[in-house]
Amino acid sequence: MPTYSVAQARSQSLGLQGQEQKTKMDFSVDFKVSVTLGTGETIADIDAYSVATATGIPVINETTYEYGGIFMPYVVCRKVSASPQDGSFLLWKVTATYETLENSGQPFRVTSISSLNALTPRVTVELSETEDVLYEDYSSTPVACALTPAKNFWSEPVVTRTPTLVLKISQYESSITYEQMLARKLKTNNATYRSQAAGKWLITQVEGSEVKVKIGGTLTAVALVTYTVALSAYEHGWKESRALLDTQYIDGNGKIKLFQNDTPGATAIGYINNDGTKRAEQTGIPDSIEYQTFEQQSFSFLQA
Repeated sequence: MPTYSVAQARSQSLGLQGQEQKTKMDFSVDFKVSVTLGTGETIADIDAYSVATATGIPVINETTYEYGGIFMPYVVCRKVSASPQDGSFLLWKVTATYETLENSGQPFRVTSISSLNALTPRVTVELSETEDVLYEDYSSTPVACALTPAKNFWSEPVVTRTPTLVLKISQYESSITYEQMLARKLKTNNATYRSQAAGKWLITQVEGSEVKVKIGGTLTAVALVTYTVALSAYEHGWKESRALLDTQYIDGNGKIKLFQNDTPGATAIGYINNDGTKRAEQTGIPDSIEYQTFEQQSFSFLQA
């Protein structure tokens, strides 16, 4: 088989892009790969894949950026391309392109790290929104907008949009298993986290990959993990909420009655209390009942 020898070239390129308080970096480093043919071998035996994956070429999704003793955390090789430089196919140029995770500041550089704890996690902020049924509008004198003038519920309710906060936290961990990723996804915080009470934050996504970084001078396989964490816009947090509206209610004798029978011709739906009894005030915003639909867990593994 041909022998592939790798040498790092001096050519580099760098691109920095900022948008909405986020920074993205693209960094390319070139390598020269010399091919030596064995006895009886021809250029037909040269394999471009072997050139692009020769020992010394950065590995896609695994190799973190290091050059001249400088290490750039969260900058990982995402693309490798190879092209011959002469007609003999004995000299190749290989370009490794690194990308940094989006973050709220400039990518930083370190000369060495003694432990993973020395690497500051990267946090990006996104604003999303949710839609909610509106029972009273936001005017200075609130107007009931859930009912038609004839006191029936609209077939399509009036809705409002509420802004929500989403964080993406990227951090290095010594390791992470698929089972751990599965166990952490779709869980809420069981104690105060980022000044918010238990149940207010939800981990909606966990993404992990194995990368290699130099710790104390030794190339070490670790996990680069990104958690997407969403803050609930509601006082009750990440619980399923149901408006206490029903066609029936429980009277003082424990019997079930229909709202429609109380006032024939009136609306068939009314407001009830949490215990199923008829609410005294039959206008305005209905009460609600909440159900905890997500398990809670400690967020102690989050570094930010």
